[in-house]
Amino acid sequence: MESAVIFISKPPRKNVKKYSGQ
Repeated sequence: MESAVIFISKPPRKNVKKYSGQ
């Protein structure tokens, strides 16, 4: 699932952290 998170927020790395928290 982490792979999808990175894909969703490829340019914005901050988004990755927010998604991970969810």
